Amino acid sequence: MASFVRPKATILVHLVLAALIDVCECGVKTVVPYNLEHCTKVTEYAANRGDKRAQYNLGFCLIQAFSAKKNPSESDKSRTSQLLSDSRYWLTRAARQDDIEAQFQLAVLLEKHFLPHIPLSSGEYSAVAQEVLKWYERAARHGHTKAQHNTAVCFAEGTGTHDGTPHHAEALHWFEAAGAGGDPFSAFAAARYWGKGTGVPEANMLNAVMWMEKAADLGHTQAAFNTATFYHRGQFVGKNLSTALRFYHAAADDGHEGAMNNAMLLQQEIGNEGFGESVPASKDGDITDDVCKRGNVFEQSSPPAYNQAAQMYLRAAQSGIACAQYRLALLYLRRHVTQVEGDVGGGSDGRLPRGRARGVTWLRRAAGKGADNGDEYSDSENADKRHSDGPAMNHLGLLLLHGDGLVVKNANKAYDLLARAAYETDHAGSQVQVAALQHEAADVATWYQRGRLLGNGSTPTVASMRELLGRAAAHNHTTALTALARLCGEKGGTWC
Repeated sequence: MASFVRPKATILVHLVLAALIDVCECGVKTVVPYNLEHCTKVTEYAANRGDKRAQYNLGFCLIQAFSAKKNPSESDKSRTSQLLSDSRYWLTRAARQDDIEAQFQLAVLLEKHFLPHIPLSSGEYSAVAQEVLKWYERAARHGHTKAQHNTAVCFAEGTGTHDGTPHHAEALHWFEAAGAGGDPFSAFAAARYWGKGTGVPEANMLNAVMWMEKAADLGHTQAAFNTATFYHRGQFVGKNLSTALRFYHAAADDGHEGAMNNAMLLQQEIGNEGFGESVPASKDGDITDDVCKRGNVFEQSSPPAYNQAAQMYLRAAQSGIACAQYRLALLYLRRHVTQVEGDVGGGSDGRLPRGRARGVTWLRRAAGKGADNGDEYSDSENADKRHSDGPAMNHLGLLLLHGDGLVVKNANKAYDLLARAAYETDHAGSQVQVAALQHEAADVATWYQRGRLLGNGSTPTVASMRELLGRAAAHNHTTALTALARLCGEKGGTWC
């Protein structure tokens, strides 16, 4: 009988012990900082018997107890120092049994709490630094993503290497491993290594772009902006404006100022593509309804033929075709041209160079009635051919809203232009902008970074805001789709 009882008793002891270890693991997250004694009693027996999970739990408990003691008194300093030493002891025992999390936490403990207090020139510093790298690398080889990143940083900085110098090839290897495991900072670092040719025989921009896009997909703000720039310019990748806009929006959502500006300008460019199809043919047989498309061919040629494009746009613009007026304005404003033969309108007012001044003039003309602001163009001239251009109204509206030096800031005029573009031309970017401006909700301001109620006498409603976002979403506008999805999730059926 006795021979059967002993195994059952042993199994029961192990089951109880495992349960107690689990209790302590829960205690690590909640009770430990205030009840170290409880945690120690629960796990110390199992830890002494060689249970690596108990050893890790006990070591981690001790770290948490140390962290809870902020600004210890002189009498407590020896106690807190002992907590770190005991934690190091138990984590080392678990790490030697290949407990991956213990290996990582031990390296963190040594790097954060021991290494900074050792003289840099001492032999002890080198020994501890090598131990830091050893345990990071051990955990990294088991696939621990954070350990892979930290291992890469150690190799990049020369921390713990046998000669104390950076080992960039090893650093790149671990940055790539961590990036593949989902760490955005590692993917970004790998992109920079390939771009600069660090740790490899020579730079490779194809690999750099691949890792940059990977980092962007993982949520790295600067990587999203850089990737957008590559696709926008067709640099190292095929030019793809819709992909560029997607990454600009991703960076802009995180508050990147450059991405906000570039997204705004690129939205105009994309929104204006093919607009010529909706512009009736002029009575002048030399000006066709696809003038803007044909002019764009000159702009996109290699190298770009901006002067030829400007000449084509000018003839159509002088006949009142709005898309040509806007295209000509963009050439001036982007400084692709400073003067176009035959464009004999007013020059600079002393505040802007002539080319930029002409750009603003043509932008106001393209934006239509109420936007000319007293320049030499008459609203009645060529009235039968004049059509307001949605992207132009949106562009001018944003300039008036922010007052960037090209025009005098005027919030009310900005709102009127953006509203016209939103409702009259169905311009998606303006619809999102007006929805944000119509509503004071903080979440809307967060989505588009610019939400505030304007004093224009209107009474914003949830229905009008939802309508505008819905119309923009129908155009697959990224920000509108995101806004509607969040509103649907947060506000329920009334928004869905």
